[in-house]
Amino acid sequence: MKALYSRGIRRTSSGEAIGRPTRVTNFTVNAVDADCIVNLRDGGATGPIMWTLEADNAASSPTVCFEAGLNFERNVYIEFVVGGVQSSACIAVLEP
Repeated sequence: MKALYSRGIRRTSSGEAIGRPTRVTNFTVNAVDADCIVNLRDGGATGPIMWTLEADNAASSPTVCFEAGLNFERNVYIEFVVGGVQSSACIAVLEP
């Protein structure tokens, strides 16, 4: 059995978070100055949406944990649908 390790990736604008297949175990959105909606897509800006998370800037920072990991077959693309200047999204990925 291969050992796996987890590492975090943070983005403040839409773009590729990791350019290879992986599993996402955690997803957090920080809405500091405005409400924020962020999609995780598999395969780039036009790939299928795997998960959407919305953060209200009054409550901020919701986190979703995927116990077995959310599988991305091509890559992980983080898309900010709505967000403020100070918004960010963080994911944790499992890697061999």
